[in-house]
Amino acid sequence: MGQDSNQKVIEIAYRILKYLDKNPNAEDTSRGIVGWWLVQQAMEVEAIYVQQALDSLVSKRLIKESLNPDNQILYQINRQNLKKVKAFLKQSNAGGLHHSEQP
Repeated sequence: MGQDSNQKVIEIAYRILKYLDKNPNAEDTSRGIVGWWLVQQAMEVEAIYVQQALDSLVSKRLIKESLNPDNQILYQINRQNLKKVKAFLKQSNAGGLHHSEQP
């Protein structure tokens, strides 16, 4: 097993133990662990990045926020800034938006 593979195994082992530490009564098959436990953890991490991206787009006034009747924030395109949206999309597509770049 190469160094990269070994590091990935260590990372996954850590994530499995972290899940079990939070959910001590959990048990599942290997397929279930992949499909539920590890995906759930990845989604929690992605949710942080999604919120940061939304906050960035709101601050640039490319999207806007509103509240629904349950006081949840809804996001939608800012129609008053469609030219800026198109320019952002064109720039991001032409230059290739990298993971280190923020919207």
